[in-house]
Amino acid sequence: MKTVFILSAIIVTVITTNSCKSKFNNKQNLKNDNDSLSYYLGIFSGLKLKESGYTDFNKKDFELSINKAFSEEGNNIKEQENANMAIYQYLKIGLDKVNLKTLNEGREFLAKNKTRKGIITTPSGLQYKIIRQGKGIKPQMNDSIQVHFRGYTLDGTEFVSSDPYAQPDKIIILLRGCKEGIHLMPMGSKYVFYLPTELAYGRNPIPGGILKPNMAVIFEIEMLNVIPKNKN
Repeated sequence: MKTVFILSAIIVTVITTNSCKSKFNNKQNLKNDNDSLSYYLGIFSGLKLKESGYTDFNKKDFELSINKAFSEEGNNIKEQENANMAIYQYLKIGLDKVNLKTLNEGREFLAKNKTRKGIITTPSGLQYKIIRQGKGIKPQMNDSIQVHFRGYTLDGTEFVSSDPYAQPDKIIILLRGCKEGIHLMPMGSKYVFYLPTELAYGRNPIPGGILKPNMAVIFEIEMLNVIPKNKN
């Protein structure tokens, strides 16, 4: 694992860049760039620790470890491995807490949402609301469909959509909740689906996006066309 080295590289890069922009000289009586780098490295590290929720911070141990790292003992491979493991464990614990919080937020939202007027809940836990009920046929297994859709987080932030002027994307069919939902929709319908995480992305959301593990999500789907299998 390279956690320690990666974090250090990021910190040094950011602080060095800021230090080179100007000569810092403030109430801390920073006399040169070396003083500035040392001071702002501490500021940056402290803010990042605070941002990560690390409130039980031992300043004496931190200072001791910095001094040790710059001494001959700092070249000890075992110490580096221990540092990597400690940071990994801490980050994992923090991530597990965030994931649990996200899971509970989704459950609370869905528990309240199912009591709202017009919300229908299926045995699987999928919730939906009919915006417009079409009069066409419903898709059957192996039928082809054309849909427009938008995916939202619970706060209304859009994270995925089909292009209304192009062939709709079929990404939604990969989700259990959407796959169940589209078979409820007659052609010409427009529904809003509320997916618990078990019927959505679970612990493996879209990489690089805004979704987090355990998120419940919302999909607005419009069923444009249903093409029976024997007519493909």
